[in-house]
Amino acid sequence: MSNTINKAVKVSYEILDTPRGKRIKINTEVLEAPTQDGTLDWLYKHIECRTVTVAYLPNGVLAWVSDEGLLVSGNVVSKVGDCPLAGSIIFSLSETDDEGNTLWFDTVEKLDECLDMIGKLEISGVTR
Repeated sequence: MSNTINKAVKVSYEILDTPRGKRIKINTEVLEAPTQDGTLDWLYKHIECRTVTVAYLPNGVLAWVSDEGLLVSGNVVSKVGDCPLAGSIIFSLSETDDEGNTLWFDTVEKLDECLDMIGKLEISGVTR
């Protein structure tokens, strides 16, 4: 029996200067998901953008990213499969409720599946 949760996953990046050159640090954070009334504002705040776009990923997961992410200099570009994602990413389920509201990770098992997928992100580069 699963306990019900209401979580989102955020991935962000840091570009670090090291003695061996620039390195990219991947930060993964599990967040309390927003209530349905504040979803867009919550996404704008956590992705640090003005508009969002969504990518449908395997296993019933959505990736929310900045609509202008590929146009902003210094954004890390990662890939899940053939899908490029630029800048910070918020992951949710690809399902909606009867009113069209985004559904978030509601069980630990679904959250773990998402975290496993994030572990397979490929870094493609950095926008110029």
